Amino acid sequence: MARKTQAHLSRDALLHNLNHIRAHAPGCQVVGVVKANAYGHGLEDASRVLASYVDYLGVATIEEAMTLVMMPVKTIVLLMEGIFQDSELELVAEHGLEMVLHEEGQILALEQAQLSAPITVWLKLDTGLGRLGFPAKLVSMLYQRLRCCANVKKIKLMSHFSASDTNFSYTQKQLKCFMDMTQGLVAEKSIANGAAIFNCPESCVDIVRPGGLLYGVGLWQGKKSGVDEGLRPVMSLRSHLISVKDYQAGDYIGYGRCWQCSGPMRVGVVAIGYGDGYPVTAPDGTPTLVCGVEAPLIGRVSMDMITIDLELCPDAKVGDEVVLWGDGLPVERVAHHVGVVPYALLCAVAPRVKLVWDHQ
Repeated sequence: MARKTQAHLSRDALLHNLNHIRAHAPGCQVVGVVKANAYGHGLEDASRVLASYVDYLGVATIEEAMTLVMMPVKTIVLLMEGIFQDSELELVAEHGLEMVLHEEGQILALEQAQLSAPITVWLKLDTGLGRLGFPAKLVSMLYQRLRCCANVKKIKLMSHFSASDTNFSYTQKQLKCFMDMTQGLVAEKSIANGAAIFNCPESCVDIVRPGGLLYGVGLWQGKKSGVDEGLRPVMSLRSHLISVKDYQAGDYIGYGRCWQCSGPMRVGVVAIGYGDGYPVTAPDGTPTLVCGVEAPLIGRVSMDMITIDLELCPDAKVGDEVVLWGDGLPVERVAHHVGVVPYALLCAVAPRVKLVWDHQ
């Protein structure tokens, strides 16, 4: 029996989510964020689905950008962290990429380079995230420098929210800071990330940048899932039972004797483990679905297997499908049990797990 540990991915769900986002940000251009292997969904396949429906594809590295260029996609590719080496600038110019500028060295490299074509740049401002971007006191001066730079084709202005999923007053403070910093500067603007599209609609100015929302993931710290907001999960991580056994009170399950049966138990072994990207820190009680019925994790996560309590699905048998997250079991619930953000689970899906798109 072939190992059936696969991530099933839905084109329809991805486009549904995009349309739902557009409905909440009418008139805005959309950056479809596909960095980090499209949040674990496969950079090339996810980009093929999105390319005709978004205005930009957002990546983190020049390697990701060049993958899209070579496919090829006709959509504008945005380097969301800019360049890491000066030598990347000519690739940006040659292939019509756009890039973020967030520190002085990037601007100096741009001013000093001899490029085959001018570049559209996104000047990043730090409005309170405390990560990348320039402070308010430098914005006007940098904007004027870029206007005078022969290698700059067009300037756009951007920032990023710190807590648009949880702290709405701070989000409003950041938005005001951004609007004050950019007042009087002629440029398209972008500050709304995924959570802000729903929670702070006034931040949806010219361009919005959804990431996890595209893949159906909510951003509300376990209080809501994307499904609660009308989204659909794009990924459904599935495997199957490879063993079903009955145990007695006092029997131990798994490495380290971490689980001891308190009474008679039916235990299933699922063909997935941390070698597949399933979280090694998942605690007892983390939910799975066996034939649509919840079956909690028991015992330690192994490299290739996990063990689950089949009390609520006594008729389960070897070969039955197990959903680790996705259809019927939001990844946000699993992430809440593990104590990580949902993206960490999606991005961790290992290369040996086959990605199966429903349109292939």
